[in-house]
Amino acid sequence: MASLSIKNNQQLSDFVQEALGLKSKIDGIQGASAAEISRIKKETRVQVGEIEEELKPIAKAIYAYARRKKMRSIELPGALLQFRTTPPKVNISNTEKVIANLINLGLKRFIRTKTEKVIDKRRILQEARAVQGVEGLSITQKEVLSIKPLQRADTETTFDVGSNTIRITD
Repeated sequence: MASLSIKNNQQLSDFVQEALGLKSKIDGIQGASAAEISRIKKETRVQVGEIEEELKPIAKAIYAYARRKKMRSIELPGALLQFRTTPPKVNISNTEKVIANLINLGLKRFIRTKTEKVIDKRRILQEARAVQGVEGLSITQKEVLSIKPLQRADTETTFDVGSNTIRITD
């Protein structure tokens, strides 16, 4: 690109107007692009939602059959089905109430303090027995069925039938 040099105020004014016009074009292109991306994302969510609804009864049937047959793992043509247990997870229904309950029960060690009180879920998982019975706090763990296509070891489809979650990981 050639180097430009401004020689007077009129030329300065012309360049400023040209720069503003070019910036306006950039903003227009970026705005249109953002709108198009938003439209595509919305359309994708709708399409994926429809397919997930179609997939749910199939996943439930697979899960029910595997449970009924007491299968832990089975290799089928094209896929490996196996049950596995997820890591434990701390669930908090009302953070402020749980913090108050932990303090009242002398369990302050489960509260990390920064500029505000935050429940230390990692520590709760390490000492799960100490927080048994704390109102509003529960530790859950679930078993999910995963299906791994044999031709693509890097892909896994997980069915969590209990919460109707279908996760496909690549």
